[in-house]
Amino acid sequence: MTLTSMKTNETRQRTTTLRDVDVQMNSREAREIRKIEESIGYMMRHLDRPLRVSTLATEVNISPSHFFYLFKRHVGRTPIDYFIRLRLQHACRLLEETEMSVKAIAYTLGYDDPFYFSRIFKSFNRMAPSKYRSQQRRVREGNQDLPVNSVFSRLVPAERRFRNATILVRQPTRRCS
Repeated sequence: MTLTSMKTNETRQRTTTLRDVDVQMNSREAREIRKIEESIGYMMRHLDRPLRVSTLATEVNISPSHFFYLFKRHVGRTPIDYFIRLRLQHACRLLEETEMSVKAIAYTLGYDDPFYFSRIFKSFNRMAPSKYRSQQRRVREGNQDLPVNSVFSRLVPAERRFRNATILVRQPTRRCS
């Protein structure tokens, strides 16, 4: 065997090894994404219950600290922040589409205290749930005379999106609307 052919064989082996590592990385990444998608599905099915990171981690069979790291890395938000945003997005839909009271919506989404729910809603949407509902009614009725600081008239700053485009779950990054 010549020196050139030995180098060629080494290069082939190294290339094959790098490909194997790349395939392993992609499959590990795919498993991570599947776990995140499973946990988001769990969140969506349990909007009416309190949630802990340890519960989500148990659902996908990884440690809570590693789950927290993976979720934040792939989604760009902490699991609890994401869950709160899912709840509030659902609250907006309920306010727009039903005649349920704010208190009933709070209980439906697992908030025992409707005043706490209203504070959370207002902190994310910059208006109380009742005001949001009345504003939505005016929009539906065709009255476009909205206040300058309304949800519809201000731009929502762009937020970091998923780092991996293969996650197909929509991230609730925008405020209700």
